[in-house]
Amino acid sequence: MASNLKTTLINVDDDTRVNTGDTVGLYRINASVHKDIVDQGTKTFLYDFTSDDLAANDIEYIVDNENICRIESYSAANKTFKIVAKHAGSTDVTIWPKGFDAAINGITFKVKTTADIDGLRLKNKTIRSGNAECIIDTISNKFGDAIKNGAADPSTITNNTLEFVSSDNSIATVDSKGFVNVKGVGPVVITCNAYAPDGTLLKTATCTVTAKIGVNDLDISPVSDAVYTGNDIKPVINVKGRGKELTLGTDYSVEYRDCKNVGTARIKVKCKGNYDGEKEITFKINPRKVTNLRQVGSASKPSITWTAVQEANGYEIFTYSKGNYTKIGTTTSVKYVLKKLKKYKNYKVAVRAYAKGKDGNLYYGDYTTISVTPGMTAVKITKLKVGKRKITISWKRQKNINGYEIYMSTKKNKGFKKIATIKKAKKVKFTKKRLKRKKVYYFKVRAYKKVGKAKIYGPFSKVKKSGKVK
Repeated sequence: MASNLKTTLINVDDDTRVNTGDTVGLYRINASVHKDIVDQGTKTFLYDFTSDDLAANDIEYIVDNENICRIESYSAANKTFKIVAKHAGSTDVTIWPKGFDAAINGITFKVKTTADIDGLRLKNKTIRSGNAECIIDTISNKFGDAIKNGAADPSTITNNTLEFVSSDNSIATVDSKGFVNVKGVGPVVITCNAYAPDGTLLKTATCTVTAKIGVNDLDISPVSDAVYTGNDIKPVINVKGRGKELTLGTDYSVEYRDCKNVGTARIKVKCKGNYDGEKEITFKINPRKVTNLRQVGSASKPSITWTAVQEANGYEIFTYSKGNYTKIGTTTSVKYVLKKLKKYKNYKVAVRAYAKGKDGNLYYGDYTTISVTPGMTAVKITKLKVGKRKITISWKRQKNINGYEIYMSTKKNKGFKKIATIKKAKKVKFTKKRLKRKKVYYFKVRAYKKVGKAKIYGPFSKVKKSGKVK
């Protein structure tokens, strides 16, 4: 092969396009531009190869992507070849003198194909605030290439210009790619015009967008966790939209699910009317709090007991100090023996119930706490004697203690105030005077012991109710 072969078809402009019915422009060194009006989607290109040993102008060629275009024919006599566009896109084309090496003697240039819009369709949609959605249904060109549902940039199939117009920008705006943003509420017409490069209007399409306020732009009242009651728990849901209080039944509906038993309850808020979307709110239904927690057992083997929680599967026991709970045991019983606690040291002991929800997760009740002092037991009130504007409290004597404290209230479960401190362990009787006639009182007593400079308290007695004061 001749070593002095030169190719003079070079520097092809990357913006050269094969346009429907347009003319060819191909640039080469020391040669004029060859222009030729050709059939739809077809271009004719001029080439020239120069060599002392090149007797003919036959060429070979390769089109990288024949789905975009193909070389239909070439003329050695006229030094031309014809490219036919098949679909919109871009591909490399390489030509070289027949019998030579394409890599060494070939010319590679890019062909970009496009076509006018032949089909244009938009789709009616309901769009909520906060969502930018495309209203393009289908755009197709004369090659039959199409994009659907706004899944691609229209410039990939056409060099036409698309213009989108909203009939009311206060309700919704639309960008140059057909994406609509909701600003208000109500219907709005979106128009799309397709223009050829010379400004000729080729196609027009319209659609109606119904603009609504989306559920994510609404203020829905939060729901707190609840405690099991045995009945359905249906918290009231309040909804506001842009400062306006929405109306249940007109603007939204509420559905409750799994709202009775321990577990995760679900509330579904469904928007209606000028509002769109739905949102699920969850809250926990936890077991009830343990009640009647008290210390029992002997001084050497203290225990705690409590009233059973119907919906519980079990209970967890903790010691509590400085805001921290340390788990020391689990039981399915309503009694627990406290172990490895130091004698005459006061402990805060907490108990909470737990239950398994239908999702398999455990749900916990609130803590109930009690003071426990190993080595000391609860005082037992033996008698309340009612007299004239007075009551005498008697209790059973305890060993290894230094005294007692007496508390009184007019209510059974709260309001207790210390009314006396008995500093002698042997004294097991106290009279409260100046009481109101025809009034009922409640009493409880606890023992205490001095350990060093500290005063250690035992558990309270059971609350004892008096008769009416005379």
